Amino acid sequence: MYESRIWRLGRTLLPQSVRLRLRIPVVKLIVLYRSVVLKSYSANGEDLFIKSLIGDRQAVWYFDVGAGDPKLHSNTYGFYLRGAEGVAIDANKDLLTKYGKLRPRDTTIWGAITRNSDLTGFATYWRLDPWELSTTDRRAMERAVKNGARILSEDRFPAVDVNGILGSTFPTDDRVKLLNVDIEGISFEVLNGIDFTRFPFDYILVERDSAADTFGLAKIGSAPGSFMMVGSLGPTDAYARVGTEGSDTAPLNTPRRAS
Repeated sequence: MYESRIWRLGRTLLPQSVRLRLRIPVVKLIVLYRSVVLKSYSANGEDLFIKSLIGDRQAVWYFDVGAGDPKLHSNTYGFYLRGAEGVAIDANKDLLTKYGKLRPRDTTIWGAITRNSDLTGFATYWRLDPWELSTTDRRAMERAVKNGARILSEDRFPAVDVNGILGSTFPTDDRVKLLNVDIEGISFEVLNGIDFTRFPFDYILVERDSAADTFGLAKIGSAPGSFMMVGSLGPTDAYARVGTEGSDTAPLNTPRRAS
């Protein structure tokens, strides 16, 4: 995420005591600039990019996996302000509580997202500072701690069955369906576990953790039910289902973070 990159830069230049005092006001200034000047709430303009593909007239439903803060660096908040609604899943109860006040139309689901999107039971969730790096993936946790993140807690939470939740929430109307996946360390593994035959999303935003991450349905080109990559915005890859607006355009590229 954008804030995480700034936080990592600050870690190399400032002592921790100063860094922790400055992080929140600096982030607030960044968010204010992006929301007022750019009319975007995403970290890298992802919301504006998807909006450019679907236009203003189409209604939107979103499914936000690893939703995080309801406003800060959210890829779905801009759509909410324009009348959209959807489902927000996260293991951080404090963040989900904010949705009730800021985004009351959304359905919030508390639980840990794991590699196996159909897993039931419990999973370990490491809550980190900064919160954007919190994860259920041990390797991602260890990498974040090595880079200076702090472990705030280690808990066992109910694991989320993503396909099960989609089975009870995925709408059958003609709204544009947007999937957003942002889970430190395992975003593409969760993405590849989703049943896109049953749940035909129109657009996907997914955070890339390494150059080795691949989306299986994007490998089969223009076959029905497949997806085309239409953009790379910072660490986020954007896909459009074949046949939707924008799926036949050349991908938009902006600089990616180092993996």
